[in-house]
Amino acid sequence: MPALSFNVPGVSLRVVEAVVPAPIAGVVGFVGQAERGPLNSPQLITRWGEFLDVFGGFTDYSYLAYAVFAFFQTGGERCRVVRVGHETATAAAIDLVDDAGAGIFTVRASGEGDWGRTISVTVDARSAVDMVLTETAADAAPGAAHLILRTVAGMSVGDEISLVDPTHPHAREHRLPVVAIDRLARRVSLGRALAHAMPGGTPVIGRGWRLRVHAPGPEGAREEVFDQLSLSLDHPRFAPRVINGDPPLREFVGRAREGRSILIEIEALSTVASGDAARPFAMTTPLQGGGDGRLALDTAYYTGRLGDGYFRPVRPGATATELHEAEQTLFGLAGYEAVGDLETVAIPDLALPDIYRDAPGSAAGGVVFARGLPAGLLWPSLIAGQREMLAHCARMGDRLALLDAPPEAAIGGGSAHIEEWPAQIAFQETARAGALYYPWIRHRRLDFGGRDLFVPPCGHVAGVYAATVRRGVGKPPANEPMPGVVQFETAVTDAMQEVLNPRGVNCLRVMPGVGPRIWGARTLSADVRFRYVNVRRVALLVVRQIVSGLQWAAFEGNDQRLRGRIAAALRVVMTGLLRTGSLAGSRPEEAFFVQCDDETTPPDAVDRGELIARVGFIPAGTVEFIVVTIQRTPGTLSVSVLEGAL
Repeated sequence: MPALSFNVPGVSLRVVEAVVPAPIAGVVGFVGQAERGPLNSPQLITRWGEFLDVFGGFTDYSYLAYAVFAFFQTGGERCRVVRVGHETATAAAIDLVDDAGAGIFTVRASGEGDWGRTISVTVDARSAVDMVLTETAADAAPGAAHLILRTVAGMSVGDEISLVDPTHPHAREHRLPVVAIDRLARRVSLGRALAHAMPGGTPVIGRGWRLRVHAPGPEGAREEVFDQLSLSLDHPRFAPRVINGDPPLREFVGRAREGRSILIEIEALSTVASGDAARPFAMTTPLQGGGDGRLALDTAYYTGRLGDGYFRPVRPGATATELHEAEQTLFGLAGYEAVGDLETVAIPDLALPDIYRDAPGSAAGGVVFARGLPAGLLWPSLIAGQREMLAHCARMGDRLALLDAPPEAAIGGGSAHIEEWPAQIAFQETARAGALYYPWIRHRRLDFGGRDLFVPPCGHVAGVYAATVRRGVGKPPANEPMPGVVQFETAVTDAMQEVLNPRGVNCLRVMPGVGPRIWGARTLSADVRFRYVNVRRVALLVVRQIVSGLQWAAFEGNDQRLRGRIAAALRVVMTGLLRTGSLAGSRPEEAFFVQCDDETTPPDAVDRGELIARVGFIPAGTVEFIVVTIQRTPGTLSVSVLEGAL
């Protein structure tokens, strides 16, 4: 297994050998198309409602929403989602203008797609309540009929402003009418002379402006209201700062929690940068333009890889900025290379490229409803995509690929020979990195908004993986309830399972007395050391826990004290796993060993700045030790499983 490296500098404020993060398990990373949401930006989702808010509902061109729904209904609690799309997809937008028609802001949908045209924005020229607009820039004497301000951005003739002398609170001017504005001089003329002197720096109080955003949703409309907005770049209520966030959060759920928009983003135009822009014209308007682009995506859009390199598509006529942004972006599954909390990955849409290409006539009403596929399809895109999923998991060394069998596959026939499928997708060095599930699932129509279709099993399977975590990662992710399942595409019999199980095909079956169940827990590996999913999960969890629990050691001095601290921290990690039932045995000495001494780190290694430790453990349900090596060099920490071990 390749090494996992931790190369990010960190700060250790105190010795925390006994404090280790809780085990990270049951988190799945989904990749697929969606109605809305950011493209190629992993989003943390912890409930179905959050998915609806960020990515929209069920579609006729992607299985992603169906898989995520099944994940949560089957027991999942935490997943990440990457939305993918074609480079020709565009975001709907509209310009907000002032009374003279000059552009002030561009309001743009927060994600590309047709959905953006359903968004409407309403500009209210006055906010609901007063706010501090700016300050006076010069002293004003009693009887003065004008003021010099630090900015007149957002002010218009007809406004009313109030002044309160901060040095003499009883000296106040209420509701002074603004009758003229010299924007170049930043001078406002008043309809009534001042009764009191007002020094420079006096707050100017009045009405800002308000933006309301409306968009229909699968479970009701979403309304966002942003009041007391300013057009002044330096103001804390400057519209982009309030609506987008400063800086904008990548996580859309986090944006919503902070009161930011997840429907739109707003960009100031050059008139605002001058500091003299008038307030936007009051109006209600839908966003315009925007489109999904091509929906029939190639496999590379989902995997983010093409050949031996990354796949980074750009739209025709892309600007230099867009080209640079594409070079900095990891697309599709590759985007999860920067995410460290995943246990599994799944791409429910991976069969779609072949259906679009080789069986377009079977997809009446939408490609996800495709039925009656031709016999003996070659499935080149699905094979390539699943091979890349396995390669991704093998490279990362800390996660497992949940693979869907081809739809309508069967033993000796159907769209593919299911008994031959594992040999087509798994190589010896990657077989341990994935588990294959068969057949596809018909779910309860009511849950899918009345839609009747078969869906890939990965969403339901990921939910079962998450549900079994509550009883320990060492429990096989099988024989758990699968609510909402009404039928499997193929009724697998005992005789069929006798053929498929040894080949690494995990069957979904309706078992007498208990109902729909996953009735298998094998990886694709034929090697007995790598064969079972629960053993693999324990090994991957140990690797993730060690990386997480030893980050503090990356820059510590290499001495006997550090070795003792690392050994103590590793024992805490392993003892925690033993207590959750993930390891075999009832006592630590039966379940694991930790070694971090002169034998593992000889003098020549010390001279190179290295520190090496070894951890051996027995996963629950097995009798053989797995040995993990931890190597610390100045500024780095790597964890790898020894060759010959799991």
